[in-house]
Amino acid sequence: MNNQIRLAKERALEILEEGELKEAIDSMVSDYSKNPAQPEALKTLVANLGFSLRNDPGLDEDKVRNFIEGFSEGESKDDQDFDYRAAKDRALAVLERGEPEKAIDTILREIRKDPRRCRENIEANESSGMFYKAMLKAGEMTAEDIREFIESFRQ
Repeated sequence: MNNQIRLAKERALEILEEGELKEAIDSMVSDYSKNPAQPEALKTLVANLGFSLRNDPGLDEDKVRNFIEGFSEGESKDDQDFDYRAAKDRALAVLERGEPEKAIDTILREIRKDPRRCRENIEANESSGMFYKAMLKAGEMTAEDIREFIESFRQ
């Protein structure tokens, strides 16, 4: 997966360098969605984030660059300093108790503790959490979708 994400980021950044902001977003979302290793719920989430960013009235190169560069190519040594497995386990334990909304809140609270997460990344994660909660209330998300969301952090 590292290579697929790296290539997707390179293509999207090349498009961004040409000044094509929305096309760069589309490229990243499209390439990400073609990866069969990604859970469908995560592909939907990325598509929704891309759509929201495309329609941001204040869209600029920095926002697009942050979106593209925010995709993880895999774990690095620095990623190992923050215990994502423990954070996921805490959120999954809440999910197992039958509290999916609280599980979303738990994983978001836990990942905020990672000092390497930039403000834009945290805001995007929180927007994703709000989206998942809304879809859950509407009956469009299941506990399994929430589990995939939790497991998606720093795989």
